[in-house]
Amino acid sequence: MSQPRRIFNVDLAQDMRTIVAMADNLTPYVYESELYGMLSDPSLPRLTVGGLLMRLARLSLLSDQLSPSQQVALAANWLRCSRRGQFTTRASCCTN
Repeated sequence: MSQPRRIFNVDLAQDMRTIVAMADNLTPYVYESELYGMLSDPSLPRLTVGGLLMRLARLSLLSDQLSPSQQVALAANWLRCSRRGQFTTRASCCTN
């Protein structure tokens, strides 16, 4: 069976920088009423729960292409985000 053809290129290093920045800013973002959170690096996309989850999932699927240190950082950021229960908190804040 042949490999599927890629229809877009993903910058894994950029995604890693983005999830670290988003995870760092997740706590204040959860308690804000703004839809898009700000990150300190203007070259990164704005923070949304969906954007963070999408990058975490994408990097998890492509983890075989990450360096060992990036794989450790990815796992650590998954834990940082999920332990805080902040995805649930943000969802409940947004429905009020």
